[in-house]
Amino acid sequence: MDIREPLTGRIGAFPPQTLYGLLERASYIAPRKVALVEDDHSFTWAEVKARVDSNTAVIADRGRTGVLGVWLDHGSAQAMSIMAASALGMPVVIAFQGLKPDEVAREFAEASVSWIVVDSWRASQLASAADESDWGIALVDQASGEWSVVRNPQFYEPAARLQRQTGRNDLACVLFTSGSSGAPKGVMVPHRTIIEGAEVVTSYLGITDDDTIVSVLPLSFDYGLNQLASTVFAAATIVFHRFLVAADLVDVLLSNRATGLAVVPTMWPTILAELERRGETELFLRYVTTAGGLHSLETLKRVNSSLPGVEVFVMYGLTESFRSTFLEPSQVLLREHCIGRPVPGVQILVLRDDGSECDVNEVGELHHRGVFINLGYLNNPDATAEKYVPMPGSIPGPLTEHIVRSGDLVRKDAAGYIYYVGRRDNQIKISGFRLSPEEVELVLLADPSISNAGVVYQGGRNAEPGQLIAFIEGTEGTIPDTSYLRRLCRARLPHYAVPSRFEVSTRLPRTGTGKIDYMQLRVLAAKEVANYD
Repeated sequence: MDIREPLTGRIGAFPPQTLYGLLERASYIAPRKVALVEDDHSFTWAEVKARVDSNTAVIADRGRTGVLGVWLDHGSAQAMSIMAASALGMPVVIAFQGLKPDEVAREFAEASVSWIVVDSWRASQLASAADESDWGIALVDQASGEWSVVRNPQFYEPAARLQRQTGRNDLACVLFTSGSSGAPKGVMVPHRTIIEGAEVVTSYLGITDDDTIVSVLPLSFDYGLNQLASTVFAAATIVFHRFLVAADLVDVLLSNRATGLAVVPTMWPTILAELERRGETELFLRYVTTAGGLHSLETLKRVNSSLPGVEVFVMYGLTESFRSTFLEPSQVLLREHCIGRPVPGVQILVLRDDGSECDVNEVGELHHRGVFINLGYLNNPDATAEKYVPMPGSIPGPLTEHIVRSGDLVRKDAAGYIYYVGRRDNQIKISGFRLSPEEVELVLLADPSISNAGVVYQGGRNAEPGQLIAFIEGTEGTIPDTSYLRRLCRARLPHYAVPSRFEVSTRLPRTGTGKIDYMQLRVLAAKEVANYD
């Protein structure tokens, strides 16, 4: 049976509209198939549904219309809690496991959370915030995923009066952006985005119920949440792993005979070093996806060399519009800096500042049109209006079509492939010339001694010129030669793009989603310049 087709019978003739609907379908199609795996614990699809149903029953007659906040370790209990929110018809705020308690409390307060789902340690960390709120609190057993209520909300309505949000356009979850280039914002994601995103990604990756997918990306990250939803959509198996050491990840891939893996670019250096250290290691991987940052051609060549026969997909998306493009494996080594072509149902527009469409290979800003466009930013209408803009030429009114501004500068070739150029808000002016720091980073990442790089501009003081500072992280066991890197930049870049300083680090700061944290790099740059002065 092709589960990408609408089912009849117990599930009904219409495809599911929510994540819980996908779970109902998976448990009906493959009740005894292993669904979730974490360490030495596993759950079948029937067991997952039973646990989700029992957890929803725990609070269904105690709750009130509102939002569920989940702050748990990456794993099965977190995944089942997200599905339980869908079953309850309550939007869910998924807090990244590595956040500080005050950061979690701020996110929950901004979203007007009414229930929180936490383990006992996190409950103690949120004790003061809980005392000042009217949250209901459900404690989770991380092994079994079972909820137990320790406090009801101070004010609640009977279950019969709950307004379940289960329509296609109803709010499913709030995902806070990583804050890598600014303050985090809560993106409001409807059910249709989760379901349609799972359907499209499952289709082009060819995911079936035979696949076993290793999940290392946070479920609070749109990329990680899509991986979970795609697994449920296909009734496949997902293995949760908290990535710390590459050797452990490779062991998990081997022991679970994993066929799928999703990573961000900053993870590749340690993974590749481990694969190269082991030599001929026969993995069972069918595909890997990589998204969420810059990919140097050198890194992609190493990936293909270390994973022969594995399909490598480069993907691109925004939290504000989930999935936008993908580059098929056959083109990965042929199209440097390419992020692919639009996924089904999406049109990518490359526009000038006046809203007109760019010519072939002309640089402009990427705009996302079509499916996966979310509902805007939580409690931030000004930022929403800036990001979600009317389609050029559309007539103003309640039915006006909106598209999403990415803030990314790209160009589109005659075949429709999109090439990344840089961030619009990262553009800097040096000696009268405009420059994207990504241009410098890509030159540095092409050198095998560099695993990660982040370039920032620090303005000068007292009318002195500013400085371009390159923060670099060496590959395992390598100390980059900054003199050589300066010569490399001089040979490949215009004079104004050569960094004034190279700062070597054992590990560059990361956001919760694994991206380079440019906010922290700017703080470090300011300190470096101050100390130098």
